[in-house]
Amino acid sequence: MKKIALFGSTGSIGTQTVDIIEKYPDKFRLVSCFANKNIDLLSAQAEKHEPEFIGLYDEASYKKLCGKYKGKSELIFPKGNERTIVENCDTVVVAISGFAGIDITLSALQCGKCVAIATKEVLVAAGEIVNDYVKKYGGRIIPIDSEHSALWQCLEGINKNGDYKEHVERLILTASGGPFRTMDKKEFKNITVEQALKHPNWSMGAKITVDSATMMNKGLEVIEAERLYGVGADKIDILVHPQSIVHSMVECIDGNIMAQLGNADMRHPILYALSYPERLPTRFGRLDLTKAAALTFEKPDMEKFPSIQLAYDALRMGGTAPAVLNAANEKAVELFLNRKISFIEISQFVQYKLMKLCNNNMGEACTLEDIVTADRLARE
Repeated sequence: MKKIALFGSTGSIGTQTVDIIEKYPDKFRLVSCFANKNIDLLSAQAEKHEPEFIGLYDEASYKKLCGKYKGKSELIFPKGNERTIVENCDTVVVAISGFAGIDITLSALQCGKCVAIATKEVLVAAGEIVNDYVKKYGGRIIPIDSEHSALWQCLEGINKNGDYKEHVERLILTASGGPFRTMDKKEFKNITVEQALKHPNWSMGAKITVDSATMMNKGLEVIEAERLYGVGADKIDILVHPQSIVHSMVECIDGNIMAQLGNADMRHPILYALSYPERLPTRFGRLDLTKAAALTFEKPDMEKFPSIQLAYDALRMGGTAPAVLNAANEKAVELFLNRKISFIEISQFVQYKLMKLCNNNMGEACTLEDIVTADRLARE
């Protein structure tokens, strides 16, 4: 039985991870769970699963939890105690946003743990540092995102002598295209928050739903793919696939293309990340190809969605540029959701920050301290 430490247990990925643990009680046990502020849901999860440790990242909420919680789990403030928390588990699920995800990931890798990762900041902002930790301490990174899980499964199928890179022509990330795929660019200036939050296929949090609408989400995945698989930006492409059935593909040098298909249900890639290298019978439904719509693919419109090019630019710039891209985008999306900037100003804000902060440090290696500073400056 695998012991699971879950960071971000009350969010979308977290609650689906808990659902999987409940559906496979003979395979997984929740030994730790942490969230940001949601006292009630965290307490309910603790009451049901009786993990060894629980806690909240928000200090005020954690103090309230300490005064309210009467269960069997030990309360622990997660910041600064990551190593203590992850020592007694097999797999660490990182589904909490921000730099907290980086701290957890690095602590888990130092302990040689398997890290199932859903937090984009970790690989986008600090992917090179994460890879150094993997090499140094021998831990493992397993992607949870459906697109990266798809690439990972395809690459496993062509792995020769432990090295797939010589066989790969390109990685193809698929994208739904979001709610504005067919909208005329002239109408983008009138896009409302409510429109941006209506994703055609997936049910996700507000921030990632807006990222899908701007297609920055796919740009960030390009950076993640390079960090995970090391094939270089020139070998990573994006195709718009509105049906969200083909989750990603790998084209081999001999012209063969391998694809991973499945329902638009995050529990499938989460289950595979938790059970790896084993495969478990699904309890969440199967894809019926006879009922699926025709599968179509098209190139993304880079003029309508400039965030994609910004992500490629940041990846090629290197250094702290991906961290600046990620932080500036988070802040811009926050401003948009609070109705302080327009939809088209999101990418403009990000571009301004990239040009202001990263023109003079292209290609430079950076430390975690450099990344933290770049993140702060990008948000100011």
